[in-house]
Amino acid sequence: MPKLARFYVNFANPVAVYYAGQEVKGYLNVDIEKPLNLQCIRLHVRGEGFVHWTDQRMRGPAPLRTPARHHSAHEEYFDLTTTVLESHDNEAPKITLLRGNYCYPFQFRLPENLPSSFEGEYGHVRYTVKATIEKPKRIIHVTKTAFSVIGSLDLNTIPQMDSPAGMTLSKNLCCLCCTSGPISALLSLPRRGYVPGDIVPVAVEIENLSSRKIESASLTLKMTTNFHSRDESRTVSTQIDKITHGAMPRGSTSAWTGEGIPLPALPPSFLFGCNIIDIQYKLELRVDAVGASFEMYVPLEIIVGTVPLRSTIRPIPQSPRHDSRSRGHHSTSSQATSHSEHYAVSLTYMESRLGGACIREEEDPEDMKGDHYFSPVYPYYIWTD
Repeated sequence: MPKLARFYVNFANPVAVYYAGQEVKGYLNVDIEKPLNLQCIRLHVRGEGFVHWTDQRMRGPAPLRTPARHHSAHEEYFDLTTTVLESHDNEAPKITLLRGNYCYPFQFRLPENLPSSFEGEYGHVRYTVKATIEKPKRIIHVTKTAFSVIGSLDLNTIPQMDSPAGMTLSKNLCCLCCTSGPISALLSLPRRGYVPGDIVPVAVEIENLSSRKIESASLTLKMTTNFHSRDESRTVSTQIDKITHGAMPRGSTSAWTGEGIPLPALPPSFLFGCNIIDIQYKLELRVDAVGASFEMYVPLEIIVGTVPLRSTIRPIPQSPRHDSRSRGHHSTSSQATSHSEHYAVSLTYMESRLGGACIREEEDPEDMKGDHYFSPVYPYYIWTD
């Protein structure tokens, strides 16, 4: 029977999500089956950004193939180490933990202006707590877990977020000896700034004055992530959601009304505070004509924040004997007004639409305990009538 049954980090916040500048509290739990001798138990808290990818030419004869070329970059946001239990004898362990469960409290304050947690294809912004049980000159047990950090992006601090946005494009379809009439498309939004949980209301108008049928039209919400190494950059485009409409005969006009794209739990635009990863979101209207090499794209950038516009939020009037204001970040409630409609809104947190990643690193031992898979959580607003 192993001496150590369980060894894990338990955050006071059950969602394990914190805002930059907040205090993080929790407990390190050690469950002992048989007496365990040790010298100290340490807690290591780290916030970092990291990107990495490789390039390698694999085609052609072996002499023409190139060795893998690595591209990487690293940022450190903070690195804290504290000792929760310690023997001051450097020669031999003097602490013996008998059979039972031990609970060691910890707390630390996050720095201001941290970037939000993010797990991507070629990099991440990650915040971890690692605990080690040590004997002289060696580590005998390790546990590690990650937690989510929200770097606030207040839409109210960005100009023109509540202003309408639109983009129009007209393009002629060439048909051998003659020039066809144009295909025109308009994409417009009532405002530029949104938060997860919003439904982005879209207005689309397509006019087909060409001599051919439009095969299809689609509107896609795309996330573009740029990873920057010391010498190169790599871009990844991710489709978040898509609306598709069918064919349009020549000479016809189509207007999309009453449609919207729901915004899932996503990291905020820009990823402020991180210099090696940046994020943009855009809506892209695509129009395809039949029988011709014709593709028309109408892009329109939107900003995804963590704090909604004040113009869409109105506090609920308070009763003299009842105060419904939230005292934490787990949930809030208020009333919102937007486009002459009234809503109640609550704030919760949801796992990233992008999924997660394994947080195990090369230096971590095979028998490391803890939660090795981590998916960040982000603010998510629930709007009801």
